[in-house]
Parts: sequence; structure tokens; C-alpha cells
Amino acid sequence: MAAYDNLDRRSFLKLLGWSSVLLTMPGTTACVDKIKTPVHAALVKSSDDGYSLRKALDLIDGLDFVKTGDSVLLKLALNSSNPFPATTSPFVVSEVVKMLKERGAGEVLVGDKSPSWQDTINCLQKTGIYDAAVEAGAQIVVFED
Repeated sequence: MAAYDNLDRRSFLKLLGWSSVLLTMPGTTACVDKIKTPVHAALVKSSDDGYSLRKALDLIDGLDFVKTGDSVLLKLALNSSNPFPATTSPFVVSEVVKMLKERGAGEVLVGDKSPSWQDTINCLQKTGIYDAAVEAGAQIVVFED
């Protein structure tokens, strides 16, 4: 949101106006009609990143959907070998895997497929996601395999 930190009233209203135009274009209401349940978001500010992540998940009903023994796939955003924020944070991967294990999840899989011109395992290793996931107790899944 850094691009909007200095958004003045006039720019905000202009942005709001354009968004209403987009929503009234033919075909766009079909997308809005397909949303069945409300979407939740949470923002927690703390110097403790682990606490912030756990609290934010708790505020949006956490991981209550995970039942003991469930297999869970944590799908990454691994579009390159560039580090976070270009890809998923290894810290977040590690923490979420640990949280899933605490909830009683059985097999926790962490995976994705990088673009075809890149090697997924190489991207996982260069970003630190591979080590973070394995050390937290997850199995790596390379989708092209």
C-alpha cells in the first residue's frame, strides 16, 4: 500500500469513481455475484512477526477448518528465485507449517510450479523456502513432477 500512503482526497475520489465505472461494465457484475461468503482481512502491528501472523489468522477464524490428520497443501507464490517480497516469505511458510502441525494436521505439503523457464527446486532453494518448509516439518511438492 506504499503507493497510496500520500493519497489526497481528490485522488481518492477519482480512484473511487473509476472503480464504480469498472463495476458497471458488462460482465463485471457476474464476478461480483459469484462471491458467496464474505472475505475477511486483518492487520496486526507488532514488533514480533510470529505474534502478528498468528493474531491476524486468529482474527479471520484461523485454521479452524483443519481437522486432526488432515493433509494440507500450502500453495506458494513462487514466480522466481527472487527473495520475499517477490515470492512467499520463508518465515511465513515456516510459521504456517508449524501452526498447521499444532492444529493436528497430518501431512503438510508445500508446493508450486515456477514459470516454465525456471527450475522450481532451484527457486525454492534460492528463496530459502525449501529449507524453511522442510525444517518446519513439511514435504516439498513440485507441481511439474
